Amino acid sequence: MRNSQPSEAQFIATIRGDDQEDSWAVGRSPHLARIFNVFNAVSGISGPTLDIGSGGGSFFRALNNFRPDLLPYSCADVAGQDLIIDSCVVPVHAFQCERDRLPLESGELGLVLLCDVLEHLLVDPIWTMLEVNRVLKMGGHFVISTPNVASIDRVMRILQGAHPGTEHHYKPTNIGDRHNREWTFAEVYGAATGVGFQLTAWDSNHGALSERDRALLESLRRAGLVDTEEIFFGPDLVFVFEKVEHLTLDCPISPDQRWPVFLYTGHDQYRQRPRKFPDLFG
Repeated sequence: MRNSQPSEAQFIATIRGDDQEDSWAVGRSPHLARIFNVFNAVSGISGPTLDIGSGGGSFFRALNNFRPDLLPYSCADVAGQDLIIDSCVVPVHAFQCERDRLPLESGELGLVLLCDVLEHLLVDPIWTMLEVNRVLKMGGHFVISTPNVASIDRVMRILQGAHPGTEHHYKPTNIGDRHNREWTFAEVYGAATGVGFQLTAWDSNHGALSERDRALLESLRRAGLVDTEEIFFGPDLVFVFEKVEHLTLDCPISPDQRWPVFLYTGHDQYRQRPRKFPDLFG
């Protein structure tokens, strides 16, 4: 049976709760609502749920209200300080996701959310995906959201001589808060399917394309330069992957799985873990 999808207004009201300050809810919740409705439409998803880099327990109220079957809910971030939301304690695990291992048992979780985190990673995103695989049960689900660097509006920006990236400005006091690398559909798909995941559902918010963007895309089609569907050109990618193979950081996997050349340089001296990690909050 298909799960009912909350409207954007219902989602924002739920995320806001009884808070008087609603700027965060109004500003970010439409994006969170789209993510939620993508994975909420997938049958067979179950909890417990871990939200990595959650930005203050972003999905707790939504799950508590619309999908209590996905509880218990916990978070993981650099600080590792538990949250109190609506008088409930939300556990937060200390976790730098390219360096640490999660303090959780293998196969303990049914759902892991990695929302708007992938583009911030600096060193080794496959490490993160393998650790997510470890803590998910077989058949568990992995949700990734990230900006689409190949969206048609980025193409338009390039043609206008503008920088195509988002949040690309230097942030000397918090290097982990800028976008280090933005991804294409093929890159996220290739990285995740290479380490034990199978794509179940995805979306790019292509309904948000402007008339100008659609006109450019149509011109490129007429010129024979584009033959892919419009969905590949939306601004924000959301993926739902299912775990189909148990692969972890301790498994003997091939170098092409661990260090795929579409993400890491092919030079062997760089395809290894660093001795020292960058200070994210220096």
